[in-house]
Amino acid sequence: MNNRHGALLESPFKRKKIETEEYLRNVMIYIHQNPIELKMDFKTCKFSSYTAIVSKADTNIMRSEIIELFDDLDNFIFCHDKLNNFEF
Repeated sequence: MNNRHGALLESPFKRKKIETEEYLRNVMIYIHQNPIELKMDFKTCKFSSYTAIVSKADTNIMRSEIIELFDDLDNFIFCHDKLNNFEF
């Protein structure tokens, strides 16, 4: 968009194909819980989509599709409440 490139924006990132819904759910939980490593509460983190998903406020996030992956909102919250040790 701004014609920016370089090591900061390109080098450290890798792609991994998400082929199953289980893996997609785990990646979402991992991303949402990531601020824990910074000693932050992911549920109140300003830059997390978690709050937009659990709220009823207007958002561009595909809230219903994400919640559907977890069956319902209660299960979405439950799955995020337990700390996981992911190894991707």
